Amino acid sequence: MGFFSFNCEGCGQSLRSYHAVNAASSWMQSAVVYTADGKFHQGAYDGYGRLETASENVELLDGACTVYHQRCWRLLGRPKGFLPVASGAAADQGYFTDFHPEKPKTRGEMQQLRKHRQVEKRLVEPDEGEARAEENKAQLEDRISKLDKVLGLLDGSDPLYPTLAERRDGYALQLRTVTRYLERMR
Repeated sequence: MGFFSFNCEGCGQSLRSYHAVNAASSWMQSAVVYTADGKFHQGAYDGYGRLETASENVELLDGACTVYHQRCWRLLGRPKGFLPVASGAAADQGYFTDFHPEKPKTRGEMQQLRKHRQVEKRLVEPDEGEARAEENKAQLEDRISKLDKVLGLLDGSDPLYPTLAERRDGYALQLRTVTRYLERMR
């Protein structure tokens, strides 16, 4: 298995392995994970789909976990549990990026990371990049559709509603970015 990562549910940036951080961004490798079976794990992300905890290496299966940078999890008030829609795969694979933000000190700084997420250049052939973008577009459309269904079932006063609505808005922003990228490619 090659490089692989997930996007944090707090800031929207990828979990990073220790090979992909510098002094400013080292906070991005410390992660908190909730798996679909309800288990909680905390440790360092290895960049290959595993979380290294004090007692074991936990395989993070796509679609079966909710992930946070430990810092973002704390800024969000330590949310508990697996969310109805699992964390998305990171386009930069947690490695192929030159973006090294400093640790957010406030919830507002964390939100700025989400709002200003950069589309990273990838080390791929142009046609592979377009194919990957098409694949990402389909995944984002599917996630938005699923979230719309869940949000339609929830009352606006439900505590999960704001988090899920914000996630849906984040996916919509990503979808617009991917769509613009594809339009430029054509």
